[in-house]
Amino acid sequence: MTQSHPLYDNLHHIQEIANRAAKMTHQLLAFSRRQVLEPSDVNLNMVVESLLSLFGKILADQIEIEFLPEADLHTVHVDYAQIEQVLMNLCVNAHDAMPDGGKLTIKTANVPYEEAYLKSRGQLGPGEYVLLSVQDTGTGMDEQTQSHIFEPFFTTKEIGKGTGLGLSMVHGIIGQHNGYIGVQSVLDQGTEFCIYLPTIDAPVVELAVASEPEGMPLAVQGGDEMILVVEDDPDLRCLMEEALAEYGYTVMSAADGMEGLKLFQSNQEAIALVVSDLVTPRMKGKELYDAIHELREDARFLFISGYQANQISQNFVLDKGFAFLQKPFDLDELAARVREILG
Repeated sequence: MTQSHPLYDNLHHIQEIANRAAKMTHQLLAFSRRQVLEPSDVNLNMVVESLLSLFGKILADQIEIEFLPEADLHTVHVDYAQIEQVLMNLCVNAHDAMPDGGKLTIKTANVPYEEAYLKSRGQLGPGEYVLLSVQDTGTGMDEQTQSHIFEPFFTTKEIGKGTGLGLSMVHGIIGQHNGYIGVQSVLDQGTEFCIYLPTIDAPVVELAVASEPEGMPLAVQGGDEMILVVEDDPDLRCLMEEALAEYGYTVMSAADGMEGLKLFQSNQEAIALVVSDLVTPRMKGKELYDAIHELREDARFLFISGYQANQISQNFVLDKGFAFLQKPFDLDELAARVREILG
């Protein structure tokens, strides 16, 4: 639809509202530790450097930025995108707390268990930790405000300037990674957030970043393979069937895990990929995955999920080899992920 179409503005507005709703839902899920993690072995220095290279000029408006990295920082096993989101949120908050300028200091350090245990007031288990701290010289907070900042919908910003979900989301993400976040603040002197994350003895895994020229989306390729879709929402199931069929795939679908298993048993040699919600009636996605892999060890799977990962596990983490797509997703994004898995 072109911008000159009489319905363009209305539909564009609907899309913006839906995107805002999706973003708020993700923030609530992060607060309640219900997001699905896709962790990898990460050096937090790389997260900070990447963020500052992308947004440093924006953050540096009237603000001096200093990054003090630990040279030999230990590896952490985290969801890179979510930790990046945490850091971005803290940096934006620091920026907002210094409207007349100031200094933003980001530090990383290896921390022994004794220090992490004391700083977390005994909330962290045995092991070594990495510290990530974000400190500003801004307006600061009184003790009463500090006691509420991680609560959902609590905000000190004026109406329309914030949802009050940012720091609650940060708190939930760090908790889901078995870490701890604390805050120290003094009115008119500044605030420091300290994050402790457990380390692992493993080398850092380089993450591939797809490059795409601005304004030139990559063409999504289709195929002729057979795909089994297992999704209990009839509207989404129908939409996925239609979209994948338009890309040339043969699609069969099931409304629950048991029905999906029966269809796979009848067509196991022909089905190239199973696309399944993590939570389906009568049989959860993980149970369906296990049952299908008993029938055919090389069966390929793509999990999709919105908000019910907690029904599988309090802190559901994808095993190695699991492919995952977060709802809500663009239909071209679904097709691209399918093609990527099938090769």
